[in-house]
Order: sequence, then C-alpha cells, then structure tokens
Amino acid sequence: MKFWAEQEKKLLIAFDQTHLPQSQQAINFLLQYYNLFLDAFKHEMVNIYIKDIIPAIIGEVLNDDPQKIIQDHRFINFNEFIRFKEQEFYADLEHDVDLIIQELFNQFSSNNSFYSSFEQQQNQQYYNFNEEVSELGKAYKTLGVDENISDQELKSTYRKLAMEYHPDKNKSHGAKEKMAKVNAAYDLIKKVRNIK
Repeated sequence: MKFWAEQEKKLLIAFDQTHLPQSQQAINFLLQYYNLFLDAFKHEMVNIYIKDIIPAIIGEVLNDDPQKIIQDHRFINFNEFIRFKEQEFYADLEHDVDLIIQELFNQFSSNNSFYSSFEQQQNQQYYNFNEEVSELGKAYKTLGVDENISDQELKSTYRKLAMEYHPDKNKSHGAKEKMAKVNAAYDLIKKVRNIK
C-alpha cells in the first residue's frame, strides 16, 4: 500500500509539472497515463504476486518442499524467494512508472500543436492532481494537513477534529458525515504510514 501510494504520488506530481489548466481536455489527456499506471500495477500484481508470491506463501503455510513450489533452484527457502520477488515487484513497478512519466513528457515536448491548444487556456487555474486525484492526497486535504506533518501532529489534529465533529458533541446536520470522512481519511493515512 505504501509503495503503491509512493508511485502514484510520483506520477501525479509529474501531472502537476505539466501545468495543464483545469479543463476536461487536460483531464482526458492525463487520464490515459493514469490508466497506463493502473494497467502496469495489475500486470505486476498478476505476474509476480499471483503467480509467484501467493503460491510460495501457501507452500510455506502448508510446510511443502520449496523446490516443488518455487521451481527455481537458486532459492532454498520460501522467505528468501518471497523477499526476492517483492523486490522484483517494487523495481518493475517503479520502472513502469518512470517509463509512463517519460512517455508523458515526450508526448508533451514533441507535439507543439497539442501543447499550444492547452496554452490557449492559460487564464484558467491549474490542477493540483496530487491533492485532487490521489486518495492519499484527498485524505490529507480532508484532515486539513500537509503530507509532511509528523505522526504526532497528525494524531493531535485527528483528535481535535474528532472532538469537533463527534455526533455526541456536535448536533449539527453534517457533523456525522464529516466525522465519517475524517475517520476514513485518518485510517488510510495510518495504514500508509504504518501508524499503530
């Protein structure tokens, strides 16, 4: 989850660096590259996690012979194989994202007429895709904090919001819905940061 969020953030920051205006045309253009990211993630999950790692985990739980399950004589035990495959997954997905970003900027720099159609809309505001699109970005925005906030400050901010919007203390119409959003945002950030 944390690695996924890091790679998504890297892609969305690249989107922000294009300085495209807020328009449907810009969204449609960048959505192609986000879909490539999703396809790359799916491809690596199927090829590495589903085909290799999950059978190895099942084999380990069942106490099977690693050589039968892994079918790769370089590895003498499941843990070594799983660690190797996880590193392979991280490296492959990061490489995929780098290629997608490179292709995005190649498309941008090689097609002047394409770029000029966006430039005509310069009076519009730019998107901040990292905040607007990323679930993690939205979570930080919901809590009203920056991504660089410390874990302790994050907990403190969450407690203040919980006190403010808890339905037992706040009887306003939207308090219950706001509290649910705050809880969901905090839970996501905790998972990504591995906060206990």
